Order: sequence, then C-alpha cells, then structure tokens
Amino acid sequence: MCPVSDQVDRRELLEMALRPLGALGTAAGFPQDWTGIDALIARLAEGRPSEPRHFAYEDGKALPRYDGEYTTWLSPAGDGALRVRREHPWDLSSVAVVLHPDGRVGKFEEIEGFGVPDSELTEQARADREAHERRAREQEESEPEHEQWLEESQARFRTENLIRTVAAPPGQDPDGPVVAYVALYDTGVMVNYLMPRPPEEVLDPENPDDPFAEPHMEAMFPQMEIDDGHGTEFKVVDIDSVDMNSSPLRARVSYTPAIPAAATALRVVFESTTVEIDLEVS
Repeated sequence: MCPVSDQVDRRELLEMALRPLGALGTAAGFPQDWTGIDALIARLAEGRPSEPRHFAYEDGKALPRYDGEYTTWLSPAGDGALRVRREHPWDLSSVAVVLHPDGRVGKFEEIEGFGVPDSELTEQARADREAHERRAREQEESEPEHEQWLEESQARFRTENLIRTVAAPPGQDPDGPVVAYVALYDTGVMVNYLMPRPPEEVLDPENPDDPFAEPHMEAMFPQMEIDDGHGTEFKVVDIDSVDMNSSPLRARVSYTPAIPAAATALRVVFESTTVEIDLEVS
C-alpha cells in the first residue's frame, strides 16, 4: 500500500485530470501538438479561488519542469491520449498518469527530481533546481516569523481577550448589509453582519454552496471600512463566512488593532450605507 501522502498526490492529480477531460467535449481524442494542447488549456474550467488553475504544455520528451507554481503539465501521449503531470507543492518531485479520451487512466508514474543523474541535467533543469533550493531556503528563514504570526493569529480573538459585545442599532435597511453587533477585544475588533442572499442567477451554477466562489465572495464580503473617530488605522486580519447557506448570509470581518478606550462610537462604512454604533457604556 502506498503512503497516505502519495495517495493524496494521486487523488489531486486525478482531480486536475478531470478538467482537460471536461474541456475535450465530443472530440475523439486529445490534441497531440503544442497549439492544440494550448487551446485545450484555454478552455479549462477555472476552479475555486482556493484552487488556482496552473496548467502548462510540455512536450514530454525534455526533462520535467518545476516552476514552483504547483503546475499541472500536459503533454501528448500518442493515440489521442494525454499525459498529465502534477508538481508536488514543496518537494522536487511529481506524479504523472496517461489520460485517455474515454476517461481511462494508465499506471501512476512517480518522478523524483528530473529522473536523470546530475551529469545529464540541462541548463533549464539546473535553473529549476536552483530556484527550488532558493525557495526552500527562504521558507526556512521565514519559518520563525511565520510561527510567531500564526501564534498571534490563533490567540488574538480568544475568549480571554474579549472585553464586551455591542449590538448595532435597529432600523437598518434590510436590502443591504445589516450590522448585527461588534465584538471588542483587547487585541482587535470583530464586525458581525448579515447580507441579503443574492438571487439564483448571481450564484455560481457549478458551486452554489461554495462560499469561496467569486460571485459569493463579492456578495458576502462587500467593501467595508471602520472608523473610530480617533484616526486609528485598522487592518483586516480575517474574513469568515459564518453561514453561506442561511438567508440572509452571515459573515464577519476582524480587524487590528483594538479600538481605543476613549472611542465613543464606531462607524461601519459600506459602499452604500454607514452604520454608527454607540460604544459608550450606559
């Protein structure tokens, strides 16, 4: 049995292979030249924003490329078939499979590095390896800073840092964003709000329940700023869909730094409306 990591790589490769298969349409076979495969790539489904589309052509004869973009490489495999190769996200390795136009796939091919001794590396392969090693060094050097950022992010809005919650005023226009309440923390502020569910024609027909599909992101997270009247420069540190399936939609945006104790009100400014929340303790 292959390791779990290999199973994940193979599953992701097959998921990527579905896109050229879908783009093939009713054609009897996959194109077998650069022009045809490049045109096929142009017709591929976009995928989710969290799953960017990085597809590229390779001739299948030269040494494999590694561009650091987690790219899926397509090359002619003969008899109307297509070779699909997927880069590993952080190792200098990849996995490939031959995809037939009827959906059948061949055996998985695990590729370590470039598959040849160092003495046979081309100039492009050496450049790809040097770029990979540079990215690995940069990632290692930034690891302490990343760990500190991660720890701060996870601790920022814990219950022990909560000061209080403040309800927004009633009477807001239900046809636009409606602020429900703000949560004040020693470490920042969280704005919880509701958005009217967009009409069905605006939703992504292929991913109607995916909160990260572009039409849904635009509907759930409109342009928004906050102003405490003291000139504080707030920075967005997190956006989160609380419930994409509800009507209206529920979402929140978190900011740093904390609102100063002297602030008496917080203005939440959307493109079409402004909500002022009284912060004075009665």
